[in-house]
Amino acid sequence: MAQTILLIDNDETTIQLFMQVAAALNIEYLIMQNWARPQNLPGRKTIKAVFVNVEMSSVDLQQIIKEFIQNDEEEKAPVFIMYSKSFSKQYQVAKRFPHNGELKKPFNAEELFEVLNACMDLEALIEYPEEKYREKIRNFRAYLTATNVLINKLEAYFE
Repeated sequence: MAQTILLIDNDETTIQLFMQVAAALNIEYLIMQNWARPQNLPGRKTIKAVFVNVEMSSVDLQQIIKEFIQNDEEEKAPVFIMYSKSFSKQYQVAKRFPHNGELKKPFNAEELFEVLNACMDLEALIEYPEEKYREKIRNFRAYLTATNVLINKLEAYFE
């Protein structure tokens, strides 16, 4: 099942950063520039992390928290609030709601990676082609060893 991150933001720089990091990590992403009703959200169960710009006027953080943190489902997606001004009223209000972390904008790809790594199983998402080849080589070596044993037995039998 694909893992998806949900970004609720209208800042083009942040959107581009999320798209680049998600593409590099083979993570699907859903970008909403306005908060829609939860029933309009495709693939709710695949969302593994939610990032919300709390300084957007269209954000209803209470509804987002209710949907992703305080729901009755077993898997709850962590919600991270993003802000650019620590003195903004929206951020001061948002801090009081339950959330899993905060990102002060602007942030870089490394900071975003650290947050994603903490809440998602990134090892399972990143493919390491050399591991596949190492496994094939191990299997081939085991086959060669078994073949050598068989040849030695046949030689001993025919001597």
